[in-house]
Amino acid sequence: INEKNYEKAESLCKEFINFFPKSYSLRCILAYIYRCLNNYEQAHLFLKEAIDLNLKRSVAYFICGEIFFRQNKYDEAIDNLKKSIIYKAKINNSYILLGNSYLLCKHYDFISNYYTEAVENYNIALKNDPNNYLCLKNCAYAYEMKRDYL
Repeated sequence: INEKNYEKAESLCKEFINFFPKSYSLRCILAYIYRCLNNYEQAHLFLKEAIDLNLKRSVAYFICGEIFFRQNKYDEAIDNLKKSIIYKAKINNSYILLGNSYLLCKHYDFISNYYTEAVENYNIALKNDPNNYLCLKNCAYAYEMKRDYL
């Protein structure tokens, strides 16, 4: 995977699944490979299998949320990223991606609340990485959209 030889990685993982049919990790790796190949439908199939194997592990929810974000399906991204955090994802990107999903989600009835949610998630991410430029920029934008000036 690190060498970006996704087709070879896909082939090896599919072979390993025959030996480890209950492997949550292999399904997540395959989903990640398909995400990298922009084959989101296949990625979602493996993520569903992974989640069915273990509902309370965070990795599948994170990858699923990331894919939904890439597909501009922000509600689904929010649902999955929240689950990844509930199940203890230790990935700072979970909070950044969740903030971005709230920022881009266009439910005009709740837009002010969504900006607040975006800011809250960015602030959590910034506690772990205070110099994250993209996170700082998006946080400032969310404050501006809320008309919440310091």
